[in-house]
Amino acid sequence: MNENRLANVESTLAFQEKTIEELSDVICRQQTEIDLLKAQVKDVLERMEHNEEDSLSGDDFPAVEKPPHY
Repeated sequence: MNENRLANVESTLAFQEKTIEELSDVICRQQTEIDLLKAQVKDVLERMEHNEEDSLSGDDFPAVEKPPHY
Protein backbone atom coordinates (compact mmCIF):
# COMPACT_ATOMS: atom_id res chain seq x y z
CA MET A 1 0.00 0.00 0.00
CA ASN A 2 2.88 2.39 0.75
CA GLU A 3 4.38 1.71 -2.66
CA ASN A 4 1.07 2.55 -4.36
CA ARG A 5 0.83 5.88 -2.50
CA LEU A 6 4.45 6.67 -3.36
CA ALA A 7 3.80 5.89 -7.02
CA ASN A 8 0.78 8.21 -6.97
CA VAL A 9 2.81 11.02 -5.42
CA GLU A 10 5.60 10.54 -7.97
CA SER A 11 3.07 10.55 -10.81
CA THR A 12 1.44 13.72 -9.52
CA LEU A 13 4.83 15.38 -9.11
CA ALA A 14 5.87 14.47 -12.64
CA PHE A 15 2.59 15.84 -14.03
CA GLN A 16 3.02 19.10 -12.07
CA GLU A 17 6.62 19.52 -13.24
CA LYS A 18 5.53 19.04 -16.87
CA THR A 19 2.67 21.53 -16.42
CA ILE A 20 4.98 24.11 -14.83
CA GLU A 21 7.46 23.77 -17.70
CA GLU A 22 4.68 24.19 -20.29
CA LEU A 23 3.33 27.26 -18.49
CA SER A 24 6.80 28.75 -18.30
CA ASP A 25 7.21 28.30 -22.06
CA VAL A 26 3.86 29.99 -22.66
CA ILE A 27 4.84 32.93 -20.46
CA CYS A 28 8.13 33.34 -22.31
CA ARG A 29 6.37 33.36 -25.69
CA GLN A 30 3.78 35.84 -24.40
CA GLN A 31 6.47 38.15 -23.05
CA THR A 32 8.26 38.09 -26.39
CA GLU A 33 4.99 38.98 -28.14
CA ILE A 34 4.26 41.74 -25.62
CA ASP A 35 7.70 43.25 -26.18
CA LEU A 36 7.15 43.18 -29.95
CA LEU A 37 3.71 44.78 -29.62
CA LYS A 38 5.09 47.50 -27.32
CA ALA A 39 7.75 48.34 -29.88
CA GLN A 40 5.13 48.49 -32.64
CA VAL A 41 2.85 50.75 -30.60
CA LYS A 42 5.77 53.03 -29.77
CA ASP A 43 6.68 53.24 -33.46
CA VAL A 44 3.09 54.04 -34.47
CA LEU A 45 2.78 56.72 -31.78
CA GLU A 46 6.05 58.33 -32.87
CA ARG A 47 4.90 58.37 -36.50
CA MET A 48 1.55 59.86 -35.49
CA GLU A 49 3.27 62.58 -33.47
CA HIS A 50 5.62 63.29 -36.36
CA ASN A 51 2.68 63.53 -38.79
CA GLU A 52 0.81 65.79 -36.35
CA GLU A 53 3.80 68.11 -36.06
CA ASP A 54 4.11 68.23 -39.85
CA SER A 55 0.44 69.05 -40.33
CA LEU A 56 0.49 71.75 -37.64
CA SER A 57 3.68 73.40 -38.85
CA GLY A 58 2.88 73.39 -42.57
CA ASP A 59 0.10 75.39 -44.19
CA ASP A 60 -0.02 73.12 -47.22
CA PHE A 61 -2.77 70.95 -45.75
CA PRO A 62 -5.35 72.28 -43.32
CA ALA A 63 -5.63 70.24 -40.13
CA VAL A 64 -9.42 69.96 -40.38
CA GLU A 65 -11.21 70.17 -43.69
CA LYS A 66 -14.73 69.15 -44.58
CA PRO A 67 -15.04 66.85 -47.55
CA PRO A 68 -16.36 68.52 -50.73
CA HIS A 69 -19.76 66.80 -50.53
CA TYR A 70 -20.73 68.65 -47.33
